Amino acid sequence: MTDSERIKKMQNYTKASQVPEQGYCVVESVYDEQEYELIRTIFKELCHIKRGFSNEQSTIGFHPLLEWAPEMAPFYAKPILVDLRAKVLNDEVRLANSGAAVFNNNLVSPILSGWHNHYSWTVPETGLQCRNPEQILCNIYVDGTMPDVGPLIVLPRNLNDSIYNQGETNDKWTGQETVSISAGSAVIFDRRSGIAPDVEIPTGYAICGVDIIKVGTIQLHTQKII
Repeated sequence: MTDSERIKKMQNYTKASQVPEQGYCVVESVYDEQEYELIRTIFKELCHIKRGFSNEQSTIGFHPLLEWAPEMAPFYAKPILVDLRAKVLNDEVRLANSGAAVFNNNLVSPILSGWHNHYSWTVPETGLQCRNPEQILCNIYVDGTMPDVGPLIVLPRNLNDSIYNQGETNDKWTGQETVSISAGSAVIFDRRSGIAPDVEIPTGYAICGVDIIKVGTIQLHTQKII
């Protein structure tokens, strides 16, 4: 193992521990400029198939994405992401769902998505009692979440913390943090961590999601407001 590989392995272990500790971890610059330009090209063609943007269609979704664009599969299979997801789950992983959404920032509302989580079952008031997430969500932010694009707002939570509603879904919540990442990066979430992409997303660019769950887990992806 080279020094570079050894450093990357150590970094992956550190990032994997962040998911149960705070609900998410950031993987910077997973894709280089050539790769995310190719992703943009793929989505430009997909949006054309769906007749493009209009006042009636400010957001264009693709679910399941790999049926719309099987050529996206290699982007999901990046070794750094596959290895890190396996460490987060402490298990093998399988793809449960794939999807993507493309937004026109001239047409969408200022708050693109209010507070929500990605658990589709009831969590007891005492929280969970486990060491690793059973399900995770990996979002690829093709254009990042820098201020000129629109921030990603998160509410850090330990895996075993209870879920509670702090107020309206579009309000500022106590403890919320803004995550700024560069283009071509990814964020891995425990599928209970509250997330709220906010403000503006640039015209015609994609946020791609891939849903990962542990082998043998049958619960599929749905979204619920906290």
